[in-house]
Amino acid sequence: MEEKIRKIKDKYTPQLIKHKGVVGVGIGKNEEGQMAIVIMVEKELPIHEEIIPKSLEGIPTKIKEVGVIKALKIGEDK
Repeated sequence: MEEKIRKIKDKYTPQLIKHKGVVGVGIGKNEEGQMAIVIMVEKELPIHEEIIPKSLEGIPTKIKEVGVIKALKIGEDK
């Protein structure tokens, strides 16, 4: 099942990441404890509920506010 979810996530990531405020896509669990595709946003906005589908190919999605994501260089502390 995890392999199926990973393939679906990989298929839709380029499309999802184009939406304003989306900073990443991963795999996790939703509020019901089901495996889900997690769409990470800087700040959760009402528009995200409208533009991000509730499921992708039958796999539920979850919107998660994560703030700004900053890549660090190796050996850099902050």
